[in-house]
Amino acid sequence: MDGLEGHLLELIASRDWKKIIQLSEHYSLTEKSRFLWAWPSEKCLLQLKNVLAENGVKSVLSIGCGSGLLEWLLEEMTGLPVSGIELKHSLWSSNYSPAKFIKVKFIVDEPSTEYLRESASTVDNFALLFCYFNNRSAFDKYIEAYDGNVVLIIGPRSDCNIVTDPLPLDPKFCGHNGFKWAVKAVININDYEDDCNILAVYRRD
Repeated sequence: MDGLEGHLLELIASRDWKKIIQLSEHYSLTEKSRFLWAWPSEKCLLQLKNVLAENGVKSVLSIGCGSGLLEWLLEEMTGLPVSGIELKHSLWSSNYSPAKFIKVKFIVDEPSTEYLRESASTVDNFALLFCYFNNRSAFDKYIEAYDGNVVLIIGPRSDCNIVTDPLPLDPKFCGHNGFKWAVKAVININDYEDDCNILAVYRRD
């Protein structure tokens, strides 16, 4: 298999996450976005690893994980188990869909606390991850069902004229059980001056 997908499969087989990060410099945004909207730097992943450790996170559950490439990188770099949830199994099992790099669970009903716990790699102390999520109603339902206390949101800065809902710095949490969410860290996805992507880490206590 040629192209980016072939390179990814080869490097994943050898578990070389650093070279995967470096691939970002050799492919166009169109090619990369088929697998990953926000290509992280090693610095970004290291910062995230430290923040997750500081907040006692034992695993990560990614909502709308797509190919799972970001999640694979996160697992390899942090050592934390990462699992994913997606919609519509048919979209990810056709001949035109990209490779999947992690095990993905396909949701068929409304998210529930029990379903999230069953989908996560650890029952307790798992964080939810949303990367370029763009469905306010679904986001609110996942937050309502989530009984943990750490949420990661990857997306554009507010001034970049790119639409996602939620935005990383303005997520508009639905206020589940009256708890308030506080931002604990804001991390640049990479070091390019014109890059719009950031990662915001939220915690409720």
